[in-house]
Amino acid sequence: MEAQIGIDKDKILSLSKKLRDGWNRFFWEYRVCQYHIRFTKEERSNYIGDLFNYFDDIIHHLEKFNVKPDYLSSLYETVAVLQFMYVQQDLVDELLRLFKLHSSSSDDKTFIRQLRNELIGHPVSRDYNGNLISSVFITGSTKNSTLSYIRYHKDNDYKHDLIMLKWEKIFERHEKYLEFYLTTILHKMQGILLHFVTVLSNLQGNFSKTPFERLVPWVNKVFETYSNNFILFSPENILHCYQHQYVHNRYKYAVESFQEGLAKSIGEVIQEINEFCMPSEEINYKEPLENIVEFVSYSESSENDIKPRNGEKINYEFSKLYEKDYLFELNYFKNEFRDDIEIVQELDNIALSNGKRNVEFYCSYEYLRFLFEQKNML
Repeated sequence: MEAQIGIDKDKILSLSKKLRDGWNRFFWEYRVCQYHIRFTKEERSNYIGDLFNYFDDIIHHLEKFNVKPDYLSSLYETVAVLQFMYVQQDLVDELLRLFKLHSSSSDDKTFIRQLRNELIGHPVSRDYNGNLISSVFITGSTKNSTLSYIRYHKDNDYKHDLIMLKWEKIFERHEKYLEFYLTTILHKMQGILLHFVTVLSNLQGNFSKTPFERLVPWVNKVFETYSNNFILFSPENILHCYQHQYVHNRYKYAVESFQEGLAKSIGEVIQEINEFCMPSEEINYKEPLENIVEFVSYSESSENDIKPRNGEKINYEFSKLYEKDYLFELNYFKNEFRDDIEIVQELDNIALSNGKRNVEFYCSYEYLRFLFEQKNML
């Protein structure tokens, strides 16, 4: 049975997953975090997501190095492994650049890079004048757990050097490199996130003291995902509702929903960041934040559901009311709830939007949701 050596896959993938989660959950979403890294048009393409995928794929290839007893099979493994390590160093440097950190030091990566360049990239190397610098040839002694090669180099007057390395040491060197620099990136990421917690805590602490007209643009600046995720909560829409909150309860309800949802959302993001930055290795990884307040949801009910009567659920019918061609549904609801003045008013207000998705449409739709929830019909 062949012996196997390689890197600690679980340890490196754990660090990679942590960085990926931080990127997806916070840095991809919030400008306050993006301000402290290189977030240009290039990063907005989210090629970073593909970078993490590629990095993790390579880890799986480096988990096991199949030690071969013959030269030709060992040569194949040597070329693949050294190239994979070389590529991972480039990917790590790209992540360091993203987080405004210096590239990994030459002392840390030269060993692997020089080994790969000499044995695979340029076995015969010349300077710009065509003079021989070195020639390197993998020998037949490369098998089992040994990498063996002969090198002729100008610095040694082209004398023959036989170099023999143990694969365990090569993998150990690469694993330490990955662990050190991924941890360095993680520390930078956590420092930025803890700063974001300070910004959110400041917003949270001044929430009740800040005039609504100032609160909304402030939220859009430091917690823009909250406004972006819900159309009714866009700055222009929610300010319209605020200015009309004494005209009708639908507007007041929208403002109250904005405030309540904002307080809850900020609290949950602060908690998630604090959990993410915990020093413990036993972090309970979660999916990206779900919407705290779910607007415009769609029911999975069948079209054959029973039509609404007092106390019966109308999830499907209500979701159809949101669709583009909703005039038939409007007439249906008007007929079904013709004796309920508040509901009819909201249906009439939706009709006035004439198919347009404007602030009146969203405001009335969400207020209808509230009215139907009070009747235990949603």
